[in-house]
Amino acid sequence: MVLDTETTGLNYKSGDRIIEVGCVELSNHVPTGKTYQFYCNVEKTIDEGARRVHGISNDFLKKDPKASKKFYKPMALDKENVPEFKPMSKNFFKGLFGR
Repeated sequence: MVLDTETTGLNYKSGDRIIEVGCVELSNHVPTGKTYQFYCNVEKTIDEGARRVHGISNDFLKKDPKASKKFYKPMALDKENVPEFKPMSKNFFKGLFGR
């Protein structure tokens, strides 16, 4: 599985949160066609630098569900079993489930 995230900023310790998750299933390094993607409204102002990188605005997220631990649980991830991809994504997930 390949996992990518977008966030409100770069520092989960200061309260930045994940606002988009995208996953692509692979089999022998080839996409299987199965994907999972969602946005969530974390009710936190998106840092201007982050917005310039991913293009996601607070106005765009207003229509999306409010985020909570319960909302993220379908991904079946916990702070000990986050995939070993980008260190920043791993820290954001650890911070989320450690709350």
